[in-house]
Amino acid sequence: MLIFIIFFAMGALCFISEALHINGINDHINDELNRAANLAIKEAMYDSYRIDYVGKFNDELAITGFYDYLYDEMGLDNSLRKYNEGRLAYTIEIKELNIDGDTTRLNLKAIAFVPSLFGFGMDWQLPIDVTSRNMRVDGR
Repeated sequence: MLIFIIFFAMGALCFISEALHINGINDHINDELNRAANLAIKEAMYDSYRIDYVGKFNDELAITGFYDYLYDEMGLDNSLRKYNEGRLAYTIEIKELNIDGDTTRLNLKAIAFVPSLFGFGMDWQLPIDVTSRNMRVDGR
């Protein structure tokens, strides 16, 4: 009975550790991608139009700014993989990246693949759905 309790406790500890690990990485990725989307839209807006309370921006500059943030600030490689101390931390696969000029928003749908903490040979798939904040240009 004691052995059963020990194995049950170890299994529960492994499960809780894995869940906390996945939750932390999910929060980190969502925060960083939200920041990347908001900064990309902010940097791509034309200031001269903003003065006249019109939301207009350069779509190509927004996309470039978004990817620059991923590479430079998040430290992702060209395949959108993040390594931490030589180990793969996660991989991001972008499914859809849309920029809506009417609402001045960037929408991103992606999947993050996170390797198991204990190396069970499986990757956790975390869905990502990010929408940038609406940049106000109405003078408020």
